Amino acid sequence: QEGLDFNSGYPVYLDDIKDYVLNSTCLSDTTGKLLFFTDGENIWNSDKDLMQNGSGLMGDDTNTQSSVIVQDPGNINHYYVFTVGGLYFTVGMKYHIVDITLDNGKGAVIQKNVDVDAGFFAKDRITAVRHSNNRDFWIITRIFEYSGHFQWASFLLTPTGLNPTPVLSSAQPLGLGYLGRKGNLKISHDRKILVSHHTTYSGAG
Repeated sequence: QEGLDFNSGYPVYLDDIKDYVLNSTCLSDTTGKLLFFTDGENIWNSDKDLMQNGSGLMGDDTNTQSSVIVQDPGNINHYYVFTVGGLYFTVGMKYHIVDITLDNGKGAVIQKNVDVDAGFFAKDRITAVRHSNNRDFWIITRIFEYSGHFQWASFLLTPTGLNPTPVLSSAQPLGLGYLGRKGNLKISHDRKILVSHHTTYSGAG
């Protein structure tokens, strides 16, 4: 697999990134230094080695967007890693917590595979956007229910933890088959528009 380093002001090719199937999510500090990255099933540290307790995440690395990372609003040294299942595997939405101060600053996973019950049917898509209070985060995922109901689920993360009851919004059905349901979520800069592959939803805020 491959990567790009932009710290010099220009993209520098990296060829020593760990293998993953379709996607990865990475996190850097404010200086551009890599902290860690994940494919939804494993977490690697800044040395590109498996992080302590970083294997066995119950996400799905076949997703095009299987995970998202946000800093804990209540602890600058902790990071939440949220994962969801894939199109053909209902494993649910889960979170995992990294303490970046452990292992000499390379981090370790201190909680893993914590179930988010209301996200049981979350699949393929997950993203995050900072709340308008500039402290909390909305964690947004797509809910697929085989009864024919499709929804966006927005979970609020605050210094006290994740609110287990999401704000639910109607979502349009996507295309049939594997390709029709794959894609990424993207939030506009003003936090008003959520775009998912070929569908758009107004109201993230």
